[in-house]
Amino acid sequence: MAAFSILIPTYNRKEKLQVVLDHVRTQPGIEQGEVIVGVDGSSDGTMELLTGLSASYPCPLSFFQIPNSGRAVIRNRLLDRASGEILIFIQDDIVVSEKWLESHLQFHRQKQGALVGLVTWYPEATISPYMKWLENGGHLLDFSTVRNGQEWDFWHFYMGNISFPRSFVASLRFEEGIPSYGWEDILYGYEFVSRGGKVYYSASALAYHWDEYREEDLPKYMEKVGRSAVWAEKKYPGLGMVPPFCKKTIFHFLIFLGKVFWPFLSPEKKWYLQMKQYFLSACREEHVRMSHSSAEIS
Repeated sequence: MAAFSILIPTYNRKEKLQVVLDHVRTQPGIEQGEVIVGVDGSSDGTMELLTGLSASYPCPLSFFQIPNSGRAVIRNRLLDRASGEILIFIQDDIVVSEKWLESHLQFHRQKQGALVGLVTWYPEATISPYMKWLENGGHLLDFSTVRNGQEWDFWHFYMGNISFPRSFVASLRFEEGIPSYGWEDILYGYEFVSRGGKVYYSASALAYHWDEYREEDLPKYMEKVGRSAVWAEKKYPGLGMVPPFCKKTIFHFLIFLGKVFWPFLSPEKKWYLQMKQYFLSACREEHVRMSHSSAEIS
């Protein structure tokens, strides 16, 4: 059994994946563990890249490919193949820092639970004002209000940079029925915490997000998140993926006011209101679709 398993799902990011793996291979102590890459139906030569890297990698580097099936499915297949005592998830656009692995492993020598490491934008990427807002009030990871070592809740179970004991999660798997993007990591975190697990935050387990987000993609992104939120709320009633009536009323009122004062609002406030508007609209449309589907079945 390996001391740890670093698990990386990937989809058509061959060039970035190579940089990610290059940073992982230089981590002190990497030879004590294993790296497993799950290829989610990539068609860009990822398998050939991994074949070439595996022979000279400083620890066992294994990989497999399945037909494109989404984040929950590929993460479950990674869990099924992991042999490490500690499971560490990153993504194919997450570039780890020099002390990233050491920080994760040191935590698990001292405490029981899951460790969420800090993620911020990759310094070599072009970071727009919109991207800065995304991690400071937007819909991406929010570390602005948390202290190093602080205990968190399942709402911050971010799979881009996280570790937890394999023995604790046992048969726990990601929800594969989610119809669209989003929430599978939060639901996994909910189950983790429900079993008695604790979630902590570490600034020293630092990693960088190497991606580009554009303002014009916000409607499509929030549509996916809204659809998944309705599905998740139906399966886990009262969990809070979809805001209750009173909260939705407040959001709709703020959106209305925002339209009145739109020319005077900062870009950040406009993005925030648009995020809420697109999300609520997607939730409403998904509720209607599910109602029609139920009526047709009955």
